[in-house]
Amino acid sequence: MSQERIDFLESVGFEWVRMERTVTELPWKLDEQWKARFTELVQYLIEHGSSNVPVETGPLGCWVAKQRQDYKDGRISQFRIDYLNSIGFAWTMKRVGNERLPDQYLEAAPEAIARIIEDERPWHDDLPLGATEALKTRVNVGKRLADVLQEYLDKDSVRLMQTYDKSKKVDARWQARYTELVYYLIEHGNCNVPRRYGPLGSWVYAQRQAYKQGRMSQLRKEYLEIIGFVWTTKRVGNDWFPDEYSNPDPKAIARIIDDEKPSHDGLPSSAPEGMKMRVRADRDLVEALQEYLGLIR
Repeated sequence: MSQERIDFLESVGFEWVRMERTVTELPWKLDEQWKARFTELVQYLIEHGSSNVPVETGPLGCWVAKQRQDYKDGRISQFRIDYLNSIGFAWTMKRVGNERLPDQYLEAAPEAIARIIEDERPWHDDLPLGATEALKTRVNVGKRLADVLQEYLDKDSVRLMQTYDKSKKVDARWQARYTELVYYLIEHGNCNVPRRYGPLGSWVYAQRQAYKQGRMSQLRKEYLEIIGFVWTTKRVGNDWFPDEYSNPDPKAIARIIDDEKPSHDGLPSSAPEGMKMRVRADRDLVEALQEYLGLIR
């Protein structure tokens, strides 16, 4: 088509991409409402370092739950799957204690995100005066989505997640409590924290229960086992003692220290609070494990 005809058609608001209802793209391949919500999800991801939005959060949490249900029921298009996969969206969840956590962790795909930005970025800066409201909406949604994905890449969030969050394989709260356990181990020489000890004792009990019920992730299991954590205990008189004893693994501890050690000295002041908390949790854990490693060596 000649440029003259292209310019003429665009001057009267002609839409080059037609929204069609199809069997495979339910209900619309290019659904502005869906993309607007996806944009909110990316903004949530930038702020919290995770796309795991609780249902109680509100409309966005309900939307995220619906995507997972549609995926489970085979009612989501490949187009939407690709968009969600690009940011490391987890499709299945499992209950761990009182929380629901991803069943598996996926890394964001910077190259796929860059392709989506290119697809969504409007071909022209200014719409013709005669453009229809539908075209204006579509272009505005595309701009917002491209901008927020660009922010996600520009802020190096992908690298930060991989380095500090490791796709949230170990969440900061669990990691902080694990750090307390390492300090208890340094002080007492074992991980057998009595339940009456307080929050840490209750947490240790919860880890054993999660393991017993098959709700313990492999990563958390490995983190606990490398410091000689014992999964089963037995009553001796009025006390509970480990059913068997396990030795710490210095090489595995060193690997975790290397994995958890932040790769930069300081976060920018603009970094989201969730990311700052995660980095602090990493640093505290590294310091505790280094102190423990120095003792057992």
